Amino acid sequence: VAFRLLGFSPQVYVFGWDDNDPETYSKKYIALTETLATLVGRRYILGVSAGGSVASTVALLTPDLVTKVVTLCAPLTPFKSPVNPLLEVSLRQNSMQLQQYKPYVENIVSLHAHRDEIVPIQLSKPPQIQTHTMPSILHVPSIVFGLTIYAPVVAHFLKQR
Repeated sequence: VAFRLLGFSPQVYVFGWDDNDPETYSKKYIALTETLATLVGRRYILGVSAGGSVASTVALLTPDLVTKVVTLCAPLTPFKSPVNPLLEVSLRQNSMQLQQYKPYVENIVSLHAHRDEIVPIQLSKPPQIQTHTMPSILHVPSIVFGLTIYAPVVAHFLKQR
């Protein structure tokens, strides 16, 4: 609702992290890019939690499809310990793309909480992209904060030229 009030026409895309199958990453990634290609006008992605890594990768690999990306409480680099195998593939892919597609990183910003019990803050702060700390704590409350009260800040970044 907040983003609709700010002039956006939000579409929700569910990537499907719950299947944990790393073999499905390419298929899911292609389905996401095909969905983006059907949308008209400027396309912005707000990648929440695990979705941030794939949102960032899409922006880096298909800048013609995506204008800007904001990640919210999202890991963008790999965890040190094992996590969801599908997420591990996405994080490795994103880390590699952040290194290779430096001209497009200016179109990505990572928002994170002061403290997040699910996603270690350092994983949300790769050196290649802009990062900002939201005045919030904990994973889920910070996501809710970012999607509601902090939405004008997110919208401001997305609308900047």
